[in-house]
Amino acid sequence: MELRQLRYFIAIADRLSFTRAAEDLVIAQPALSAQIQKLEAEVGAALFVRDKRHVELTDVGRRVLAEARLTVSHADRALKTGIDGAHGVTGRLCIGYNRVFPLLELSRCVRAFRDARPQVEVNLVQARAAEMLEAIRDGTMDAGLVLLPDDPLPDDMQAYRMLSAGVNALLPADHPLATRPSIALADLRDDGFVLVSTRDGFECQYDMVLRSCHLAGFVPNVVQEVAETRLVFGLVAAGIGVSLISSALNETQIAGVVRVPIEPTKVLEYGLMWGRELLNPAFPAFLETVQNVAAPS
Repeated sequence: MELRQLRYFIAIADRLSFTRAAEDLVIAQPALSAQIQKLEAEVGAALFVRDKRHVELTDVGRRVLAEARLTVSHADRALKTGIDGAHGVTGRLCIGYNRVFPLLELSRCVRAFRDARPQVEVNLVQARAAEMLEAIRDGTMDAGLVLLPDDPLPDDMQAYRMLSAGVNALLPADHPLATRPSIALADLRDDGFVLVSTRDGFECQYDMVLRSCHLAGFVPNVVQEVAETRLVFGLVAAGIGVSLISSALNETQIAGVVRVPIEPTKVLEYGLMWGRELLNPAFPAFLETVQNVAAPS
């Protein structure tokens, strides 16, 4: 039994005419009759009672018709599912993100993509940059939203820059420099620094602080390492030390902490990183959404 035979059978049953069915199917009537005869031979019973003027379904034909409609409907649905998946209309995306990636930008991109492709499941996974690289390479992750490193990306990776940001100093409200409109990083050479530990996924930001201070001519005196940014704000408010933070990270606000821009500033680049071999059909649509929502500044 072939699927096309079922389609021919349904067409005749709907019209109760071999002639009209052949015309609508754009097939010669003898060829249509031959396919129905093959189907009847396989079933072992006549599906139609027919003469020169009249065509009607037999009892067996009526029973077969109901199942034929289900079979053809399921086949059409399977084909559509495959086509939609191949064109990224349906499917699943796994997107990683750094803990230092701006949550507002992440939410805007994911929301826009979900609105555009509601049948694509988006799974967000928090990971360190090194973990994302390996996951993208082994295919368990499609892309990563990251603070892009200063060093060039590996040859098998590419990235789209989404936004740039400067660097702010986090100072206790009673710090002598807290009222200035901006400061030089070298002004903080004698302060103790509070940083988020690299063990907790902030390796890019930790390196950013060390490199920035090095370029400013000093090695920061790290007096405390903590597990998350919120704790940095708390310790700065308590006067334990100062810190540096991207101007794009505005989710945390704590009384007693002042943000002062660093001038001249180090430019931080945030972006979407993915492998050069695009395997997931849904990813190009996600990339297009990111490019539309987060046009580079």
